[in-house]
Amino acid sequence: MPDAHDFLTFLGEHTGKVVTVEVGVRADDLPNHSRQGAVFYGVMGPVQMADDEDRAGRAVAWVPVGSQEGQRMGFYVESDRTTEVVVHHIGSKIWFEDDHYVCVMP
Repeated sequence: MPDAHDFLTFLGEHTGKVVTVEVGVRADDLPNHSRQGAVFYGVMGPVQMADDEDRAGRAVAWVPVGSQEGQRMGFYVESDRTTEVVVHHIGSKIWFEDDHYVCVMP
């Protein structure tokens, strides 16, 4: 079964490419079981490790997505809060403990 490492590997394989990123929440009462909250696209930057500001001594992955160097658009991946991961050639989706998800499609 895929895990957060597989998700991050998928992202790394798409560094420098234009991707679409969808962020949403689990919604089991809907036909596709999710509710989209935001969609953005841009060039996938290299995945970087960052300190978790809320939990000292724990690292998270910062995934930049944008069109300019230094831009602060992107998302974090907290591997120890991951509940489910799907990796497929057309995209990858990761769910977290609080039922939100991030989906990345090249």
